Amino acid sequence: GDMEQAGAAPRVGDMEQAGDRGGEGADFRSAPVCTACFISVHVACYLMTLILNGGMEPYAINSMIGASFETLYKCGGLHLFDGQYWRLFTAVFLHAGLLHLVPNAVAQWWIGQALEHRWGPCIVAFLYIASGLGGNMLSATLSSRAQLSVGSSGALLGLLAAGVVGAPAGADAEFQWPEWLRAYVRARCGRIGDWVLGWRVVAFFLAVSLLSGFVTPRVDNWCHLGGTTAGLGIAAVLRGSRKGACRREVRLAHFAAAAMVLGGFAACGWLLFVGCGSCFEPPGQVADVLI
Repeated sequence: GDMEQAGAAPRVGDMEQAGDRGGEGADFRSAPVCTACFISVHVACYLMTLILNGGMEPYAINSMIGASFETLYKCGGLHLFDGQYWRLFTAVFLHAGLLHLVPNAVAQWWIGQALEHRWGPCIVAFLYIASGLGGNMLSATLSSRAQLSVGSSGALLGLLAAGVVGAPAGADAEFQWPEWLRAYVRARCGRIGDWVLGWRVVAFFLAVSLLSGFVTPRVDNWCHLGGTTAGLGIAAVLRGSRKGACRREVRLAHFAAAAMVLGGFAACGWLLFVGCGSCFEPPGQVADVLI
């Protein structure tokens, strides 16, 4: 928890030569280093919260199988009542429990390695952090003042959104699916197997993640929406900047994406940092408003 190709795909002959040399360096360059590092940090932070908490809380207190909310707050959970703005960053790496961490980590590994293959680790790292911050800024602005929020979902949905925007239609090769899944889907779906395994599946998971927050009060959907918006904007800039795009397309993509992302950040920043947060009463989570 998706981007433009960092370079041309390796030719068969090149891969065979690398294999003859023992594959020195080839595996490292193709490995999703950035994604692996972020997931490792998430796991380490989860273990840290358990150690500081003295173990897991009873299921009746935390059904996600994790530490208490007091411990999560002390470790950097998102709650800006005291104006501790560094929590916008630290909350991205905390999770409420094992049932929160594992699905996020699996999804992040799936989409993250595809994006690193396309755009490289540096851009993916920037996208991940920017989406996480964007999601937490929107959450801190519009969520209930008493809410404590943790998780990498905003950053993850930013990756998913970038995967949808940055993927050419039908480009199944952009996503590194397990070979057994490719074989199964192609055997069942025939010619449309590549279509099923393409960017449309990523769009489906993104839509499900967003829609679930509209009916689930405990889901921080403002964080989801903020991370998705940031991911869409950054990916639009990257796609508009790639070679082959006409001058008009590049300018429009840059303007639209920059206006959307920077405008959202500026609005949230004004409300959070300039002291206008008391000017209005946050509506609370989307589900609280709708149901």
